Amino acid sequence: MTEAFDLHLVRHGQTLQNLERVALGQLDVARLTPAGAGQAAAAARLLAGSGARSVYSSDLRRAVGTAGPIAAALGVPVIVEAALRERALGAFDGRPSAEILTAPGTALADPRYRPPGGESVAEVHERVAGFLAGLAADADGSPVVLVTHGDTARIALGVIGGHGPDAVPWRDLAPGEVVTVRYAAAIGCQVEPATSGSERPLGLCLPRRLCLPGRNACRGRGLAFRAAGSRSAVESGSSRPESGIR
Repeated sequence: MTEAFDLHLVRHGQTLQNLERVALGQLDVARLTPAGAGQAAAAARLLAGSGARSVYSSDLRRAVGTAGPIAAALGVPVIVEAALRERALGAFDGRPSAEILTAPGTALADPRYRPPGGESVAEVHERVAGFLAGLAADADGSPVVLVTHGDTARIALGVIGGHGPDAVPWRDLAPGEVVTVRYAAAIGCQVEPATSGSERPLGLCLPRRLCLPGRNACRGRGLAFRAAGSRSAVESGSSRPESGIR
């Protein structure tokens, strides 16, 4: 059985395109704004004492720029991982969100819809699920940090929670936000109560059954996790959800 470990999901810091409501997808032109750099530094301070021994990052520069200070605070290198990239929007990469949402033939609410030259939510779900399965298989109990993007983080949380691509819950992570889950391949799960007033405990394991904090729950084989915290390093730059485009 693989070791349970804390998985810290981090959305990259704010970019100018976030402020301008431009959907970057996998377009790699964005750098962090001064506020975004501050969010990355704040996330680094938040995770400095986490004991994480691995920092994985999307290979897009806005994620790598966020991961750098975190890795430096932990004294470990950044491991770039293409599987953590944002959803590819193909022909829509780099276009204003409002323009994409009103483009003829778009069906962004459909998880099977693939923009021209891009990826569907279902395809991102498959890519992220494969990465997380490998991560769990190699786990030795040490905490891990993943620096990624808004849609990818949301889908990753759905995968961990046992949700298929058609049922991934909406979760809009703010730039620089850190979400921590207790993650393991396990039979059953034990959900631990929150240890801080800022934490919002929730646990799920496969099959999809609610685990109540402080109780033994979720009999059955699957992935167990505890949402041990959702902490925004710096709240500026958060955006309203619009069908996965921001």
